[in-house]
Parts: sequence; structure tokens; C-alpha cells
Amino acid sequence: YEVVEAGSGPAALEALRQRGRKVDLLLADMIMPDGMTGSELAEQVMALHPGTKVILTSGYSNQLEDTSFLLENGILFLPKPYSPQTLCEAIRKSLGGLSAAQPADTPPRDSNAA
Repeated sequence: YEVVEAGSGPAALEALRQRGRKVDLLLADMIMPDGMTGSELAEQVMALHPGTKVILTSGYSNQLEDTSFLLENGILFLPKPYSPQTLCEAIRKSLGGLSAAQPADTPPRDSNAA
């Protein structure tokens, strides 16, 4: 995978604009510095690059008061803490188009999936 790293939502948007081409997946925390939430960043990235897959993560379950945004946009939520293996599985599922309603630890539907 090619990774574009940013320390905040505004920095991520600027990095994506400078990159000049679509990213396949956004992985963001629900709480980030500089006043932008992960949901706000996801919304803006999906507006810039429709079809971008999104994984949002957080260690605070109370941040999920309104899950309609996640479900309506096919966003996968990955609760912290998680293992590197769980993150890899979530990335594969997200890029493979599996339902965001599936928990990240559900085995892939296709046993030949990468």
C-alpha cells in the first residue's frame, strides 16, 4: 500500500489535494487535532473523491451517538484497541467492498480474498 500520512484533518485534505489523484481508503480517528473530526474529514474526502472507502476508529464508544452517517456511507468503524491483524482485516474488507455493517473480525466472504 502507498500511505499518505497527515497529523490533522486539514493537513490530510491538503495532502490529498497536493497528491492530485484519488486515494482508495481513508483511515482516520474520530477525534483529531485542529478542530476537525474524523466524520467531518470523511465527508469532505468522499466529496472530493467519491467512492473512497473509509475506516474510522476511536477508543471512545460514546462518539458513536449517531451511526447513521457511518451506515449511510458504508463506513467501517474499528474500535480501539485493535491488533495489527484486525486492522489489516478491516483494510482488506473495506477495499474489497464488504458491508460496513459486518464487524471487522468477520471472516471474508470469499476464501480467495487477499
